[in-house]
Amino acid sequence: MAMGGMTTDVSTLPLRYGLFPIKPDLIIASFGYNDMTILSQQYKNPFLFALKETAQYSYLLNSTQKLIRAAYAQCNKGMTHLPSVMLVDDSFMIDDKTARGNLMHSRMISEVSQWYDLWSVSWTNAFLHMSYADEKLMSVNATFWPLWGGPNQQAHPHILYHIGIAWMIFYQFAQAAVHGCSSTSNSVPLFPEPNLQNIPPLTFSTRYQDLPMAWKTATAQWSERCDLHDEILKNTSITTEHNSTSNVASSTALCPYAWIANRATNIQTREDVRQVVDSVMIENKGWNEEGNPVKKPRPGWVTYMPGAKFKIRAPVAQRFTLIYMKSYGAKWQDSKLQIKFSLCRPNPLYPRRQICEKNVMQDELAGFHAQNISVNYEASWILPGVNENHTHADIHFQLIGGNTFRINGMLFCRV
Repeated sequence: MAMGGMTTDVSTLPLRYGLFPIKPDLIIASFGYNDMTILSQQYKNPFLFALKETAQYSYLLNSTQKLIRAAYAQCNKGMTHLPSVMLVDDSFMIDDKTARGNLMHSRMISEVSQWYDLWSVSWTNAFLHMSYADEKLMSVNATFWPLWGGPNQQAHPHILYHIGIAWMIFYQFAQAAVHGCSSTSNSVPLFPEPNLQNIPPLTFSTRYQDLPMAWKTATAQWSERCDLHDEILKNTSITTEHNSTSNVASSTALCPYAWIANRATNIQTREDVRQVVDSVMIENKGWNEEGNPVKKPRPGWVTYMPGAKFKIRAPVAQRFTLIYMKSYGAKWQDSKLQIKFSLCRPNPLYPRRQICEKNVMQDELAGFHAQNISVNYEASWILPGVNENHTHADIHFQLIGGNTFRINGMLFCRV
């Protein structure tokens, strides 16, 4: 998922639902900057300030655990090996309002990596002191990195951040290789077996005496999800692997329709996006595919027209998840998308017709945020009243504010 704007939550989805063409052997999680950007948009009300850090830490702790659980794929009991997971402490907050975020993110990475016996590295410890010494090295508006075409296209910290993280991770792998080659046969493994006990999810009301029960409840909920996963696998003939030679949206045991625009999920060009959307499209006015595998714009389903709308008809499932982008600047101002859901079933009197329960749910999403960075967000809905009689869902999308919106993934999943 190594593409701009990704977060821990969004990158957990392809692991959870099996959207990677090939199961990974190594997962490097480095989402600190984008995760902290999302959190900075929340709890702006001064009356909630005292709760802000508790809420942010709880979010970081719980979302990172979800990614680890998905990476270990405990529901796939027949796996011959588990992937190695590396957590990177890469939070980049150097102004007086957000510097405490560094400490919060570093604490979370340290606690989770120790709890699960994971490999973790800290860019913050290795490089952040350099930015304190000379902030020009890390300026988000710096003009001296020509690879991105000058200051008008460069909106991210550069040489000590992106490249610094890459240098640091490479160094750790080189050190591990040297250690492995020079070790004796009875040495400690480089990648210890993960500790799969769950740290309890934390909330504002969590008390010390409640932790044992919260711990048991979290583990029980995961076990129930795995049991449901196994039951679905037993009663379906659908493959659980994304066809790596096809760019059609995945049909897995858990998700009858799912795609995320990303090189890692094999949806990496505008043609790929067009193909996965066309497979369920029934109406469209003003939305188009765009994007490239590497250079901007990245692949996605977008509109630049006020009032643009489209409608899809997809195999029904209980949970619908939308991956969408929030960005900044004049063209994103006031951006707002309306979504309406309808559930359909066959008409017993006229088999070729459908009976649809219209507008069983609706919601709105904003595409603008007051941060000079573009980040992918996840929105998820549980459709009410879904049962075995429903064959598909109709979903209406319409831009009701602004003139720009970008969708980077849609998933209809059973759990």
